[in-house]
Amino acid sequence: MLLRFQEHALAFSSDIRGMFHQVRLLQSDKPLLRFLWRDLMPENPPSVYEWQVLPFGITCSPCCATFALQKHVQDHSQPGEDVQVIIEKSFYVDNCLHSLTSREAARVLVDKLHHLLAEGGFELRHYGRPDVQEPALGLHWHYQSDTLSYKHRVVDCSVATMRNIYKVLASQYDPLGYIIPYTTRAKVLVQRLWNKKRDWDDPQLPDDLLHSWRLWEAELEHLPKVTLPRCYSSENMDHPYSVRDIHVFSDASEQAYGAVA
Repeated sequence: MLLRFQEHALAFSSDIRGMFHQVRLLQSDKPLLRFLWRDLMPENPPSVYEWQVLPFGITCSPCCATFALQKHVQDHSQPGEDVQVIIEKSFYVDNCLHSLTSREAARVLVDKLHHLLAEGGFELRHYGRPDVQEPALGLHWHYQSDTLSYKHRVVDCSVATMRNIYKVLASQYDPLGYIIPYTTRAKVLVQRLWNKKRDWDDPQLPDDLLHSWRLWEAELEHLPKVTLPRCYSSENMDHPYSVRDIHVFSDASEQAYGAVA
């Protein structure tokens, strides 16, 4: 989805307001989603309520809401129509990221999509506001500069143990793989820690490895400064007859291997 978002020179993002609450439950499912409420008065007998729409917080809600969205679009459009394609390939639950070749195509598609979803009770909003950083599946999309950047996810690692190091490393979300050279340094460090046969919560790490870890950890706050173009072709070069080549390079060492395209 992010790769398709980067494909063309023009892009837009949006989300569906309160998507789950726009999907009504089947009558037979409502008794399964009952809850008790005393309104903070323990002396009163509890009242019994039933959810009428999909609630937040249950495992099946994203899947059910996605099915309802796709079903509505399929029932009110033709197979292979552009709105069907964008619903199937450019939506992640309630978030939409899509790119196109021209401004006119973007205006037509957004207008068609907005009206079609509104007929099913789904309100699209936040079409690339220029004054904010739009979320893009774990990244930031800077609308005015049309660049993507990383988020700094703060994880407490005041005590450097194997468990905490893994926690910090796993929290660095990198769906496009641009910071792999950076995270690989930490993974190599973890390999060295395993060779030392340390327990998960052992705080007594070797001084040289602890020093290497603190140096790596200190660079985390600079991740938001890493920006990359959302699209690598300009608007006047992005047309259906463009020819693109992909060059792939790979290499390996005793510690790691990688490839870049």
